Amino acid sequence: MKIGYLQYDVQYRDVEKNIQTIEKLLDGFDADVMVLPELAFSGYYFESKKALRDFIKPYETYILERLQNMAQRFSVTLIAGSAERDHEKLYNTLYVVDASGLKKKYRKRHLTDNETIFDAGDTLEVVDIQGVKFGLGICFDSWFFEHARLLSLKGAEIIVYPSNFGGPWTPEVIRVRSLENSVFTVLSNRIGSEMIEGEDAAFSGGSFITDTHGNLLTSPKSTTDIQVVHIDPKDANQKATLICGDMEKEHRKYDRFIKVQTKK
Repeated sequence: MKIGYLQYDVQYRDVEKNIQTIEKLLDGFDADVMVLPELAFSGYYFESKKALRDFIKPYETYILERLQNMAQRFSVTLIAGSAERDHEKLYNTLYVVDASGLKKKYRKRHLTDNETIFDAGDTLEVVDIQGVKFGLGICFDSWFFEHARLLSLKGAEIIVYPSNFGGPWTPEVIRVRSLENSVFTVLSNRIGSEMIEGEDAAFSGGSFITDTHGNLLTSPKSTTDIQVVHIDPKDANQKATLICGDMEKEHRKYDRFIKVQTKK
């Protein structure tokens, strides 16, 4: 399977400009699945629920229609972050869209202090894309090993993390999640900057794809970037690592301390 990511400077409150950037980057690349950043169409920070609700309301259907159009045009499944309204609630959401339309959505479960205008999601989502199981996470979700572990137990072979961050920690955390669970990971971060609570905040890029041991399969960059790699999903969820022949046996040592419920 050919998987990739887009990394670009998300233009604040400019949905059309961001869609044009995505289309330009996709043109000429051959991939089965392409991962876009968190909040890929709106930018990251809104000062209030009302400000975000008023902004996103005219664009919700339009964004999904344009994603489907791009999926058809480029023969690719797109995983893209967007703000979502659901009656009075607002979510930081991932849309999984192919040529037929919306396949799955996931609402960010863990929210930082800058994301209090959003409501927290309460599901764990794994989606089948061309026979390969993708676990869905967004940025700060990666800091919780339980999230990745449960996605893996639900069969995820690849976990995607569309993101908006500037610090150095999240990339290292994601590589550990890959190693812990023997899964591929895709990080799609953005570049550029925005004003957040009166201060200029920069987003660092550094997007990458890992193998199932947390090794980088791409070269992270701090500029506009698109990369695609070919992976074999069968390499995921193997019991053996370089230092242990049966990781599942080690994980089971914690069964008496926790109760894990998974649904295939």
